[in-house]
Amino acid sequence: MRRQHFGDSYDLVKQSFLGWLSALGAWTIHPMFTAPSCEWAQEFSKLVGCRLLSTEVLRPETNRSEYFATSHRFGHLFLDPDTGLSKKHIPLRKRPAYLMWQELILIGKAKERRHCLTLVFDQSVARGQERPQVELKLRLLRSEGLFGLAYVSQACFILVSQDRHLVSCAHKLIVNQSRLPADRLIFV
Repeated sequence: MRRQHFGDSYDLVKQSFLGWLSALGAWTIHPMFTAPSCEWAQEFSKLVGCRLLSTEVLRPETNRSEYFATSHRFGHLFLDPDTGLSKKHIPLRKRPAYLMWQELILIGKAKERRHCLTLVFDQSVARGQERPQVELKLRLLRSEGLFGLAYVSQACFILVSQDRHLVSCAHKLIVNQSRLPADRLIFV
């Protein structure tokens, strides 16, 4: 996350999703900051209505295992990469903008998080190809033992859990509270 994007329309969508899902419990955000100055971190926390897991800056040389190590200690978790979720190889210098596939699998499947949700901001899909690309990600996540739900838009959101019932409850909450068109949500 970068300061110049703070308060943009995507942040309002993040705020909405986290508000709709708050009925399922408290949320923590791992903002995945990529810019050195995070003095506005508390403002961001207030805007989206979640406590911050970290204000540590994610850099190309960061040990990502250590960076995400505490993620399994929290309940519902929102991961907010600059760009999104990637299954393909990303050059080291561009990697801070992404949550890597295996990182989501490890966080989502941590035994301490069996009954927790993980939400990921994902704008790493090609315009016009959002639905098929998100559907593929959800199918692949399902093959890894994670149930999923996605919001399909210019910037997508992917929600996963080991608990199918919890994802189903999240789906119902989002449908009832958001009044989004049914075709904007994919539940696997």
